[in-house]
Amino acid sequence: MRARQLVAVGVFLAATGANLAAIRAFVPDPYVPLVSEKFGRLEELRDEVNVLFVGSSLVYRHLSPIIFDDEMASRGQPTRSFNLGLPGAFNAELLHGLRRVRDMRLPHLRYVLIETSGSQEPIETVNVRTPRVVYWHESDETRRAVRAAWSTRDDLVSGMDRARLHVFAFLLNRSGASRLRLALDGIVPSPLRETARPAAMGPANDGFAGLKPIEERKRLIDVDVVAQGLEDRLRDRRRKARRQVNREALTPAQITMFVALDAVIRELGAEPVHIVSPIVALRPDVEEAVATGLVSVLIDFNDPSVYPEFYKLESRADGVHLNYRAAALYSRRVATRFANHLGATAKRTK
Repeated sequence: MRARQLVAVGVFLAATGANLAAIRAFVPDPYVPLVSEKFGRLEELRDEVNVLFVGSSLVYRHLSPIIFDDEMASRGQPTRSFNLGLPGAFNAELLHGLRRVRDMRLPHLRYVLIETSGSQEPIETVNVRTPRVVYWHESDETRRAVRAAWSTRDDLVSGMDRARLHVFAFLLNRSGASRLRLALDGIVPSPLRETARPAAMGPANDGFAGLKPIEERKRLIDVDVVAQGLEDRLRDRRRKARRQVNREALTPAQITMFVALDAVIRELGAEPVHIVSPIVALRPDVEEAVATGLVSVLIDFNDPSVYPEFYKLESRADGVHLNYRAAALYSRRVATRFANHLGATAKRTK
């Protein structure tokens, strides 16, 4: 009797797995707000784009392809760029997106300007069931996100909680029933920080959407004080770096993520160019990646003493992002630095 019950349970599980696999195979990918629009637009431009911007809202809100391309053309190095930045994206999602671009086989893509995340792949509990979180939790991406969550320097309980949410999102991703529900629902209301919708693609439909200047009610943010604090910390870090003391070693998860991102970009037939926006926080992970050779090309604007124009109150949309006026200037400055890199590379190869 017991053997018969075990066989029945086995048959049930096998049938359930087969049904879920069939649903996953035949039900189309669910609509993911903003992500679906961006990849759809990139597919339309597949025969034109040769420069891709990848990252979080620091790319989405800061880099205008129209302005970037205009500056590059003025320097005799014409480009056709597209902004694939996604608000709230962390490294594992960036990796998933780049693998999706690889599968698109863009014929003219030559450069990927990427701004990685310094965070340890957190997920808000309220977001774990949304399409935006579920869609990128494939096997390898989830494994890397869990590893990053475990390797954080926070307490063990926080790391376990972050890892648990990634595993749950992976199970939803692999579940054909979950895919069917998302496909039928169309859009699941998402409490993510930014509500993604087609209009968020921006008027040029090039993936960029700027932000308004900082509102009066948000002027409690003292950008000058924050920028001065950042400048002091940068100066202190450089002094210690010269003496080779107090360097923050990369975690194994961070090392393998930098390697994986670099590898998939090169599989695209493109060169990875890392960028750091004028934010108000340190990026020791990028500094260490450059020092250890994991990042070979870096365009870094995160220094108030060198780029004070980006740390003025009138340049900000909030404590993290530039507003659209400053983003226009930033896009030109990035293009200038990128053009200089291309010029230097051309000289070396002659």
